[in-house]
Amino acid sequence: MVIHAIGDLALDHAIRAIAAANDEGPSPCALPHRINHAMICRPEQLEAMKKLGVVLDIQPAFVPGEIDMATVRLGEERISWSYPWKSFVDSGLVVTGSSDCPVEPPTPWRGIWGAMCRVGDDGKPEGGWQPRQKLTLDEALELWTANGALAVGEGGRRGRIAPGFLADLAVLDRDIFKTDPMDIKDVEALLALAGGKVTHGELLPGWEQL
Repeated sequence: MVIHAIGDLALDHAIRAIAAANDEGPSPCALPHRINHAMICRPEQLEAMKKLGVVLDIQPAFVPGEIDMATVRLGEERISWSYPWKSFVDSGLVVTGSSDCPVEPPTPWRGIWGAMCRVGDDGKPEGGWQPRQKLTLDEALELWTANGALAVGEGGRRGRIAPGFLADLAVLDRDIFKTDPMDIKDVEALLALAGGKVTHGELLPGWEQL
């Protein structure tokens, strides 16, 4: 199952449904159950999801556009449980990243920037909104690479640049590990390959040796 759950009541229903499914036996397709969004999550709900071994599909690109709305609507108690990406990653659950396009642009870099900086497009608040929930670049990259593959049962052949894995990769316009985190949203791919085949851009002289 993939269940969409934004509020914490919806997450309660999702947890109960997945627990009931698990009681009936293992998934016939040998894939983990997944919860999409999980934007408001009480601490005890995170513990329940850890026991169930669910995958969480999150959209860090939502944060920049929703800081003001969430602060007004959720209230002081719920805001402390909201958009808790670092808590999810630290829990050991498999967490994947997506854009929810067309809600947000399909580029992963806006989501990676949102996960790392947690600010609006104006760069505020200074230091980030709920900064304890920021992810590092390495943590954010895992959401869009290795963890996405794990979520769909492809962990042994996709999601990493390694011997025996399919050549799914991108050549970027800059060294992201030397880039100011605030500029990560502007990263572009010069070349993209899926299964070793060029799907975006063109091979330049010498690149075929990569």
